Amino acid sequence: MNSFNYFFTAIVALFLHVNASHAQTIQQPLQLSYIELDSLLPTYYNKGTYKKAIPIVQIAIKKAEKDFGRQDSVFANYIQWGGLLYTKIGQLDTALMLSIQAKNIHEKIFGKEHFKFALSLNNLAALYSEMGNVDLALPLLIQAKNIWAKARGTDHPDFAYALNNLALFHSDMGNFDLALPLLIQAKDIFKKALGEEHSQYAMSLNGLAFLYQNIGDVDSALPLLLQAKSIFKKTLGEEHPEFAVFLNNLANLYSEIGIFDLALPSLVQATNIFQKTLGKEHSKFALSLDNLANLHSSMGNFDLALPLLIQSKNIFQKTLGKKHTRFSMSLNNLVDLYLQMENFDLAWKVLQQAMNSSLGTSLKHTFSQEWSENVIATSFHSNEHIDNMITSLEHAYWFLEKDTRIEHRTSKQIIVADLAFTLLSKARNRVFNEKDKLRMLAKSDDWLQRSLHLLSPSKDNERAFHLSDQNKSVLLLQATRSENAYHLGELPKSLIRISKEILRKQSELQAKLMEKRSAKEKDSLLNELNQINQEISDFEKMLEEKFPKYHKLKYQPNDAKVSDIQSLLDKHTALLQYVISDSLVHIFLVDKQEVRWEKSLISRSKLKEQISILHNSLSTYTPMTQEEHAYQNYTQTAHWFYQHLIAPVLQNKPNICNLIVVSDGELGHLPFEVFLKTSASKTFIDYHNLDYLVNHYNISYNHSAALWRENKEAPTPMNNGQILAVAANYNIRLSSKTANTRLPSNQLLRKGLPPLPSARKEVETLQKQYRGFFAFDSIASEKIVKEKASEYAILHFAVHGILDNKRPVLSSLAFTEDNDSIESNFWQAHEISKMQLNANLVVLSACQTGYGKFEKGNGVASLARAFMYAGASALIVSLWQVNDYITSEIMKNLYKNLANGIPKDQALRQAKLQYMNSVEGSLAHPSFWSPFIMIGNTAPLSIKKKNNFTFYWGTGLLGLLLAAGLFLVKKSK
Repeated sequence: MNSFNYFFTAIVALFLHVNASHAQTIQQPLQLSYIELDSLLPTYYNKGTYKKAIPIVQIAIKKAEKDFGRQDSVFANYIQWGGLLYTKIGQLDTALMLSIQAKNIHEKIFGKEHFKFALSLNNLAALYSEMGNVDLALPLLIQAKNIWAKARGTDHPDFAYALNNLALFHSDMGNFDLALPLLIQAKDIFKKALGEEHSQYAMSLNGLAFLYQNIGDVDSALPLLLQAKSIFKKTLGEEHPEFAVFLNNLANLYSEIGIFDLALPSLVQATNIFQKTLGKEHSKFALSLDNLANLHSSMGNFDLALPLLIQSKNIFQKTLGKKHTRFSMSLNNLVDLYLQMENFDLAWKVLQQAMNSSLGTSLKHTFSQEWSENVIATSFHSNEHIDNMITSLEHAYWFLEKDTRIEHRTSKQIIVADLAFTLLSKARNRVFNEKDKLRMLAKSDDWLQRSLHLLSPSKDNERAFHLSDQNKSVLLLQATRSENAYHLGELPKSLIRISKEILRKQSELQAKLMEKRSAKEKDSLLNELNQINQEISDFEKMLEEKFPKYHKLKYQPNDAKVSDIQSLLDKHTALLQYVISDSLVHIFLVDKQEVRWEKSLISRSKLKEQISILHNSLSTYTPMTQEEHAYQNYTQTAHWFYQHLIAPVLQNKPNICNLIVVSDGELGHLPFEVFLKTSASKTFIDYHNLDYLVNHYNISYNHSAALWRENKEAPTPMNNGQILAVAANYNIRLSSKTANTRLPSNQLLRKGLPPLPSARKEVETLQKQYRGFFAFDSIASEKIVKEKASEYAILHFAVHGILDNKRPVLSSLAFTEDNDSIESNFWQAHEISKMQLNANLVVLSACQTGYGKFEKGNGVASLARAFMYAGASALIVSLWQVNDYITSEIMKNLYKNLANGIPKDQALRQAKLQYMNSVEGSLAHPSFWSPFIMIGNTAPLSIKKKNNFTFYWGTGLLGLLLAAGLFLVKKSK
């Protein structure tokens, strides 16, 4: 007997002996016809009475084996039914043997392109996922999806089923942004193919709601769950296990928003359904117990919660094993309860078990540096395991906080917080979408705040600064490093091109889905996005396996150590870095000699209020600039900012004249130049005479100290040394022939764009003095700019900036409408970020190009940041709507200063001061001169002036002729 038959015989023997008592209840079992068997199996399955179906499937397998043999499709079909049913009742080892056997038979009979083979793959993948073998599940899910797409078509429910399963897998792995479009596409297919009253449509709503709940979008989740509830009641009834799954999700959502009165009866009902249909040894029953216990814990009913948690833990251990994520999750819930009950001894005992479960190994948990390094070195099986470990660290942190018997608690808490921060970075590198990375960065920020709370400004300055910078503009830094990693990681040029193209395509599709489009268009875009997401996922994994050097370079940690920063600072320059917490603002100063760290006792709400007052006083152009109330609003707030955010660290630093500002949160919406060093008179005076910070310092801005360092050390970009300047003409309208290529929303937006007459003069002034390409009218188009931008040293855009705060990737620069059939002439942020620029400076003399939504861990999502992603080393951008004429005056002086070889930050500062000195009265208000800030590398640059070679040559020749004539006259004399 060969191994294949032996393996099969073991399966059949197991089938015939497990649950034998059920088989005896069937009258004349082998006399059931195939029609009866094929009717009974789905009937029991659809009712959720899986245990009743087990003896039926045993009969079916034995009958098919006798009638058709072991290599027949009928036999394989019943084997597959067995795998599915044993999965449902929690006997996973039996289910695995059957599912593998079914897959092998289907592959042999139908080949690898048949939908029945795809079904076998899908069921096996679902089983692997349930068992925690995620690495085995993913390739099977992808293969099944691709087969179904080809065999059934992308509008078939089978394909939707594949999308749904793949999405749920990605959701479990924390790739929510990959999961969301898959779930939406699956839901739409089910709705169209099966109707809105079908149970599968309800299940898709349930899955989508669960995802929204995971990403914190309760408002989107609740109506979906309520809709699903109505459908489930009609189609499955209130005794079905799938209805119980839904009840758990609904109850968890109610619990999350604090409606315990609705959550409790739903969980009790769900638990009873699972107990009745699946029994007390099933993992779904255990999960429901766990949820019920957590609810009781939230309500303060610890005595009710404790036995439920212990029972669920024991079931998970028995059915799934000690390394499964659900087991470690149940242990974490038990730790949390013991901590609330202040039973620290039991909390510590279970906490160690929880950490070992997540690690998949046994460590002695000492909370030492060596222990931390061992945890970091662990190869976690999945992001779920990392998530559970981080939850354990959360409990460890509070355990150390509460148990006063422990020695050196604070130092151990710091190690725990640092470890959690590092593990979140590790998990972030395993996901591929920006939104998912941003969610993890927000969690990292929580741990950063804990570390800063524990560290001491008197002795931990350097460590605190290093930590604070590790969570600033992380994704921008990673994008910057990607370019270096492409080359230093020895990636072939063909793969570099593929990488950039699929990322560009993904960005483009994501942006299009945010725009107003028809349902049919969105369906098509969703399908494309899901395909490209899968391509990126596969491509990244291939690069990680075949080009480990590239992967290491791309994801190396942010290591901006203080010594590295200080070595690049001159004795007149200081870097100021800010971190905002709920109750205070951390202020760091790094200069050549030292690191200062001050904790300014300002609450987040107070700071936001002050930022709003100052920003409003600056960004509003009204006659209020002459009113006493507006004057006091500005001067008092501007001085308050200096007192609280600058003075604490700049005291006794008379030699500092250059400031590099790394802001945080909404602080990035303010130009520090307008802060007032000394208090102003309470009665209205001329704005010329105020003690602005710009009078004392050259100020530049950066997204992080690490980015500043990399920018400083980067090689000089290769370009032509010239200017590309663009002044758009908004009087040129869209032709009727091209109208169908433009979104209605874009057409409406363009109609509202007023002309910018001074912008044209601004670019004409540059054209007269400097060499380059100067675009006006129809030449000032998106197409031309995209073709030429990578060649030039300076990019200057005198165009309207369109800010989209809700969808920052759709913020754009508006060019002239040239009626191109491809480009919309709204150059959007996502398009800009995928460019390959070599510019030394980008000047955006448009409105609000530096303003945007703040993202924790990644800074302000503005048009300016999009250009940084594209490779620009320095930018000059605006923080609010700017006056057309005044902008042109400041720009004229800026370029004169730059052409004289002055560093960029000094050139902009002098341009502002020159403007102030040239105007009178309210025109000196900072509203007019301060909106522009300089971001990035401040080094001077060379601007190629237009030489008057012809004039000088002609003058010289005339001089020579005159001299020669004079010489001849003298000689003749």
